[in-house]
Amino acid sequence: MNDCTIYRNDYIIIYYKNNEVYLKAIKRGLSLEQFDKIILSYPYVAIKNHVIVRNALNNAPTSPLLIGEMKQEIELVVSDDKLKASVIFYLSEEELHFSNRNQLIKKIYSFLNEKGIL
Repeated sequence: MNDCTIYRNDYIIIYYKNNEVYLKAIKRGLSLEQFDKIILSYPYVAIKNHVIVRNALNNAPTSPLLIGEMKQEIELVVSDDKLKASVIFYLSEEELHFSNRNQLIKKIYSFLNEKGIL
């Protein structure tokens, strides 16, 4: 499977392959706080190892390092008694924008059908 770039600038490349998220630090100069602000724009990225991120930023350049995994866009949480279900979205602000509401509703119905809820 090919790499898919999530984010790129002069300092870092963040990409995923087979649902694993990698960081390649190109050069020093990006702080951990700046990295965290960048990652907030990608709610479907779960960072699993902040120590590796910090070390990569401080010791750039680096080879690609595994830092996390991709979350599913939509997560279903069902209560133990099966009487309540919640849907959690890991989508960008743009994807959640009102102008995309019809598309989002279709995704929800499709997802709930897959899970046997509807």
